[in-house]
Amino acid sequence: MIAASALAFACASYQIRTDSLPVVPAEVAKLQGKSVAVQPVEISFGSSRFAIDLRDLKLTVNGQEVQLQTRFIDEFDDMTLGHVGLLDVNIFAKTKVDAAKLSEFGGDLLVNAMEGKHDYHLPFFKGLGESNMGQLSNRPYSQDRSVNPPEDAYGATTGPATVYSSAVLLAPGQAPEGSDLILKTEISLSNEIVQVISNTSTMTVGSSGMPAKADDYFLSIFGSLLFTLADAKTGQVYVTEKSKSEWSMKPVLVRNIKLPVNKGDAAAFAKYFRTVDLQPYAQEAVQAALESMLPLVDSFYVNTFHSVKVEKK
Repeated sequence: MIAASALAFACASYQIRTDSLPVVPAEVAKLQGKSVAVQPVEISFGSSRFAIDLRDLKLTVNGQEVQLQTRFIDEFDDMTLGHVGLLDVNIFAKTKVDAAKLSEFGGDLLVNAMEGKHDYHLPFFKGLGESNMGQLSNRPYSQDRSVNPPEDAYGATTGPATVYSSAVLLAPGQAPEGSDLILKTEISLSNEIVQVISNTSTMTVGSSGMPAKADDYFLSIFGSLLFTLADAKTGQVYVTEKSKSEWSMKPVLVRNIKLPVNKGDAAAFAKYFRTVDLQPYAQEAVQAALESMLPLVDSFYVNTFHSVKVEKK
């Protein structure tokens, strides 16, 4: 399948041609027409580093009170963000992010995806050259470049939107009766809040396309993803997060999210972020992790983008 959009550079005209190739991984092809029972996604929170918060503790030395820590629990260098101060660890637990709601969201996403109803696209890079980089997606994917910024565009599939006949979300503890397969998924999200102290790196962060700068605040998430797609009766495992294929990708589990804050409050109170609703950011992380596993468990499209010069007549 080919889509094209026009671009103009100086005196020459170009078109971006999108080639979309349907792919069914070998292990997934064996599961054609089977039904899937999706277990609730197990969600847990934690801290990626050992850190003791002593900011509320003071010692009396020679009659004078000395605060054991000031604003930061620790300071360290981050390859992307620069020199940062650690403000809080496992902030999801401290702000009472609802793991049960994340589990429900994740289960619904997987069921919709395995019924061909969830659109996603993921960047891939296999090397230099237009044919070695692009996007993996559930449907033919391109970008509408007639608007600025470009918008995602999905086309019709050339065959079935999924290899599975049906998918159902199980209740906690429910047996997968009547289903051929069972999908079990676990996501662990280590999370912390950091403040950029200084940064000389030119690496861009997130969707802003800009490097981090001093006094920016980030929610940093480091996750792990485990899953098995197995026979519901025999337990034979068909696919896991370790499965390899030509298009295997590492799960999207590292995120630095710039937080919009009232700088006055954030500067005055080191624990300011314990009052912020971080549920939407946790949900974004869960969605990114789950979408990154979809090309391992279902059919998908490989979309590559090619610049084609249009000769003037």
